[in-house]
Amino acid sequence: MVGDVERSESRFEELVRIAKNTKADQEPDFLDYLSNFAMLYESTGQFDKADPILRRLCKLYAKHFGEDDPELGTVLKRAGDNLAELGEFEDAESCYQQALNLARTVDEPSDLADALMRLGNVQAAMEKVEEADRHLEEGVNLIRDLCAEDEPYLAGALVSYADHLLHSDRVEEAKSMYTEALDIQRKRLGSAHPTTALSMIGLANALTNLQELAEAEQLYLEAQQVLRETVGEEDRDFAYLLAGLGELYLVLGREEEGESMLHRAREILGIEEHGID
Repeated sequence: MVGDVERSESRFEELVRIAKNTKADQEPDFLDYLSNFAMLYESTGQFDKADPILRRLCKLYAKHFGEDDPELGTVLKRAGDNLAELGEFEDAESCYQQALNLARTVDEPSDLADALMRLGNVQAAMEKVEEADRHLEEGVNLIRDLCAEDEPYLAGALVSYADHLLHSDRVEEAKSMYTEALDIQRKRLGSAHPTTALSMIGLANALTNLQELAEAEQLYLEAQQVLRETVGEEDRDFAYLLAGLGELYLVLGREEEGESMLHRAREILGIEEHGID
């Protein structure tokens, strides 16, 4: 697999060099090659290498097709996603804001909803609470208008907003949204799906905050079984589950079990002394 990636990367780099020498890199068709080149890096987690290519793609799309072309919005969101992976949240926010402005201009409701959720999520990561709340709420409401009530896409949006609400100490509201999302996912994805398990964890976190501890433990244990059988016990999501369940056991006075789970979660995440966010 590594050899295949290296060979593909080498071919793409040679193509780019040839295109520059022949001025073909100024032609619209060259955008497809650049996009595929960036996708190679994105798919292999080489976000630092994808970054300059995606930035260049954004400029070239605007140059060749205009700043109101919907495809520019798609590239801006890709660039924003890549920047978020690099932890460059301010630049990611700028990309998402441009994509949002474009979606409002061209009146594309699905693109608008997508841009709202991405912008809200990165603003939540930046602790821009009011801005995140405004964009996530608008995004969720728009997705409700666009989707059926049992659409998994709606469930994903609800979870994103619920995560923000939970971290903003609006726990009852978060509980309601996690519950709605979990109901949709159990129905459409099944209870044994890893995405469903993540909603179980979110709801369990909210229930722990509300001191509804027995129900929280039941959800944690159900999610633990699902993740163990799907993503495995070395996955970061499994670590976050252990952290939540460990904190619950500390509250219940089951200190040995709780500390053991927290220790294991830190091992998976590569954390030594600090807490787990």
